[in-house]
Amino acid sequence: MNTPDQIVPTDGLSPTAHGDAPAPPAPLVYVYAIAVDGGGGGGGLSQHVHTLGGLGDPPRLIRHEGLAAIVADVPQDTFSSDALKEQLESLERLEALARAHHGCIEAAASLTTLLPLRLTTVYVDDAGVAAMLSENAPAFRQALELLTGQVELGVKIFADPEAVPASPAPTSGRERTDAPSGGTADGRIGSSPGRDYLKRRRAQRTRHADTYRVAGVVAQRAVDTAAGYATAHIPHRLQQGALGAARGENLVNDAYLVPAQFIDELAAALEELADGTPGVAIEVTGPWVPYSFTEWAQTQSVPTQATAGAGRLRQGDSA
Repeated sequence: MNTPDQIVPTDGLSPTAHGDAPAPPAPLVYVYAIAVDGGGGGGGLSQHVHTLGGLGDPPRLIRHEGLAAIVADVPQDTFSSDALKEQLESLERLEALARAHHGCIEAAASLTTLLPLRLTTVYVDDAGVAAMLSENAPAFRQALELLTGQVELGVKIFADPEAVPASPAPTSGRERTDAPSGGTADGRIGSSPGRDYLKRRRAQRTRHADTYRVAGVVAQRAVDTAAGYATAHIPHRLQQGALGAARGENLVNDAYLVPAQFIDELAAALEELADGTPGVAIEVTGPWVPYSFTEWAQTQSVPTQATAGAGRLRQGDSA
């Protein structure tokens, strides 16, 4: 599929009649998502598309070959290729764009199955959107069929050895001044600051190793548990820096495609995995519109009725 940079010219879009005042630049077309065209006879999406919110003008549909693109007209001065580059360099503006994009898609997903497109997918005009639909129609139809009735569940697992309660501190030799040199009052070899330090370091290393070992067990159990429910599994890049540091080191950042009817059951089963495991946390989020599986779904074969359903986890795909 074309990218916004490929399809949005940086200049020359504003026809100017010589001798007349410049004509206002034509709006560009922002595309949120693709859906099956349910027709204009009062279907949910057709009836409510203008109420979905988002960017620019109220959303509308561009229909082509049985598909419908949810689009909105947006101004050139903020959505041309150059203008978008400037906007995306501002975290504040990027967050606003993402919220508006996601808000429209979430609202539309409550009405029908969607294939959400990437943030800032912009075309010059309706004809460009129709051409995109025509070019990708087989893959779009396949993906929409595969994603019907499915939602995305996010699973993150964190390890934090510092959150594990430390073992009782060893007795300091200074507390046993009545002990003979080199031993305690009861005859055992006594403590010293040096020995205490080594004991603490050894305990710290043991606690660190044990935490990561347990986290690995929890991670494998999460995969095994999800395999009984999920249709597909995609590992994402681990969170680093301040984004993931609050709960420890991020060891797992996965997305699962799950039949909607199993989402609560799977979430509960996953959350139980970290119970009673100090230093290991599991974070389950969703259900989400299956953003992580849009490209994946366009390249998979649609399962037959006999094989469709839960427990057919397809692993090894990467985002």
